[in-house]
Amino acid sequence: MAGAEIEAAKKATFNSIEVDLEARVVWSPEWASSLQAVRRRLRKDAIVKISQRSSLILDGDIFLEDLRLDGSLSISAAPGCRVVVRRLALVTDAWELSPLPEGEGDEISRIRGFTVTKPGPSATRQAREIHFTTPGEHIIDEEGSSL
Repeated sequence: MAGAEIEAAKKATFNSIEVDLEARVVWSPEWASSLQAVRRRLRKDAIVKISQRSSLILDGDIFLEDLRLDGSLSISAAPGCRVVVRRLALVTDAWELSPLPEGEGDEISRIRGFTVTKPGPSATRQAREIHFTTPGEHIIDEEGSSL
């Protein structure tokens, strides 16, 4: 609804319940708190493409112009920081939702029916976590693996 292209969901089963598993896109209220606010965060003519297996976390004053994600990415901007993702094409190992056998895991994981499994340090393509703490404008402009 905001103009991003997100790959179609795939079927998955957690707690014996079949669900349509979509890309996981999570943002804080500092990033956007309404559909209008989301639309303002995607610059005019923005190109945002996210694969089904991806996880994207956005927290803070961040604007997207060209983001192509196949994997896992977290971007945070502390108060006073403004981040513009001018160009970022990224392929990483994904954070997986791993089904839990019945009765295993902590209470929250048992209710969900899964845990989030992040690739270990030996993973070939580590997920990206980008944190900005120095006030001012920051530009992300890098060509990664093409999608």
